[in-house]
Amino acid sequence: MEGNILEKLNDLERTLKNIERRLENLERSLNTNFYEVFLALELVQALEIPVEKAVEAIFKFRRIVSGSKNLDPIERTILEILATGEWLSISEITRLMKRLRGKASRTTIKKKVADLENKGFVEVRKTTNKTLVKLRY
Repeated sequence: MEGNILEKLNDLERTLKNIERRLENLERSLNTNFYEVFLALELVQALEIPVEKAVEAIFKFRRIVSGSKNLDPIERTILEILATGEWLSISEITRLMKRLRGKASRTTIKKKVADLENKGFVEVRKTTNKTLVKLRY
């Protein structure tokens, strides 16, 4: 009986620590500007990722693009998508871009990815049938 109570207390403690961590992340996100909160919500909807992962992606995106004035809106959106940290194909980026912006062409995405690679923002890995892209940072 006593072991059962200790087990429940341990479970409760883990749950409270998890809630505390999530609240800290939420607090950090509320300390950002409205634009960043909006971007995080867009990522949650378009990429179907948890809020925490979206907030982390926006923080990463902000670090990467801070001081970069020469990015156009399409390049910024590609970086937002890649800020989740995964390798994505040109087709996947195009599909996600359509969800975020309403339209996208594979040709334009491929060109913008090449531009981002030349600017040092992304890594590109070519396989036999795919081009995979990931943030360099």
